[in-house]
Amino acid sequence: MILNTKKVKRLRKKSGESGYS
Repeated sequence: MILNTKKVKRLRKKSGESGYS
């Protein structure tokens, strides 16, 4: 999901989850 890469990165930083690839 390259389109959700930006969103995922944001959620990953917020949630601090490394399994949000």
